[in-house]
Amino acid sequence: MPAGAWIAFATATLAATGSPGPNALLMVRNTSRYGLSSAAFTLSGNLSARVAMATAIMLGLSALLSTSPLLLIVLRAAGASYLIYLGAKAFVVRRKPGALPQSVASPRKRRSVLFLEASAVSAANPNTLGFFAAVIPQLVDVRAALLPQLGTLLAIDASVVVLVMSGYAVATHLLHRRICANDRVLLIKRCGGVVLIIVGVTMLPLR
Repeated sequence: MPAGAWIAFATATLAATGSPGPNALLMVRNTSRYGLSSAAFTLSGNLSARVAMATAIMLGLSALLSTSPLLLIVLRAAGASYLIYLGAKAFVVRRKPGALPQSVASPRKRRSVLFLEASAVSAANPNTLGFFAAVIPQLVDVRAALLPQLGTLLAIDASVVVLVMSGYAVATHLLHRRICANDRVLLIKRCGGVVLIIVGVTMLPLR
């Protein structure tokens, strides 16, 4: 595959990932709530789902979705419902006087939850699935070895996602340190919850 095609893919990935969406909102929420250290687990979950989706599509999931519209509808509904749940959970959180936003009761459990939560949001995001389904068929050369092409695609995608999501996490961390008062943190959580609910509603397959 010509280098120009991979550059175009990297550019498209940057544009798609850079636009605030469910994964970016989750990164912002987790960094604000649990601190910068949570970004690694959120990012790992996001990447694991993207790797699985890209690999599945390259192995033929795109053709399956094109012949089964119901599967795509179910996927969209599941992803939208989960985002609405996350938003509602963040919106109804109550103020805890004297408690630090980053305090954790079970770090080990929370890290695993962050990873699984990010994996679920990314896997259920139809925009990510649609992006891969749209670009992968244009990149793959069926006459060439599949594994090297898959490796190149995953490396480019992961590099862009790490760059963009790390930017979101660092920016959120720096901003959060300036406004770490409990009342303001609570407002940030609730605003983030409202945005997640809105995004989830817009993703519902109502039409």
